[in-house]
Amino acid sequence: MPICQPSEGMIEGKNSQQQHLERLKVLCDLTRKLRGTMGATEVLDFIVDSAADLLDLPYTRAFILEGDILRLRAQHGGMLVDTKNVDFKIDERAGGIAVKSADIFYIRDVRDSPHWKNPKRQIEEGIGSYLAVPLINDESVIGILECLVMGVREFTANDLDLMSTFAAHAAIAIENVRLHEESQKSKQFFESIVRDNVDAIIISDLNTKIMFWNSGAERLYGFSEDEVIGKKLIELTVPQEYRDEVRQRRTNVAREKKPSTYETVRLKKDGEEVCVSIAL
Repeated sequence: MPICQPSEGMIEGKNSQQQHLERLKVLCDLTRKLRGTMGATEVLDFIVDSAADLLDLPYTRAFILEGDILRLRAQHGGMLVDTKNVDFKIDERAGGIAVKSADIFYIRDVRDSPHWKNPKRQIEEGIGSYLAVPLINDESVIGILECLVMGVREFTANDLDLMSTFAAHAAIAIENVRLHEESQKSKQFFESIVRDNVDAIIISDLNTKIMFWNSGAERLYGFSEDEVIGKKLIELTVPQEYRDEVRQRRTNVAREKKPSTYETVRLKKDGEEVCVSIAL
């Protein structure tokens, strides 16, 4: 019985399908991992490594835009230039074109391109093709993903579409990490200012549910933070006859968006009344 050999077309089709599945897996891994609690450095390292896997690239680099400067933040495959001289203005090198156009910039052969102003050493090492993919979040370019290839490589339309999709995911992840780190710094700064303040500082929502209780509040009222978080301030410290006043004052402040300061009476944990000055 004759043995049927697969044709070149069949092999090519299977290889193409396998490559497509592998690329989808990389994208799925990217989305899954970037939803975790990775820090900025981990996210950027993961992005450049994943981009290299996605298109089988030897060198990938992530630059973040700061003003008109693109600063190197992560790299895959080592560097072909001095790492102390990598940051650059967007008007100085090819990557800046991707920033200004907010679109992929592709150089098929850097040896023939007037846009290639990078060090000659990269050409001497065999770099031929170059791809800069903008990282765009909320219609603003926040950086670029650079892809450098040994020799000349033709990137297909599918390759470019894939990198655009990848870069969109990456940009969202980078921005989310930035916002998270900024919020953590703000929180740390806030707590360093108010947590050990001698004055009683309490944060509650519109329903008076306690969200923050500093050491000054502990000393004044006698309740520890663990005892009060999540409970209603009005039920813990406000005498019954003053509760309607509290509700009305909080409603006025919320409506008029103007602070209010007044003298009143509050209850301590042991039931003792204490005169206080309240700032809402």
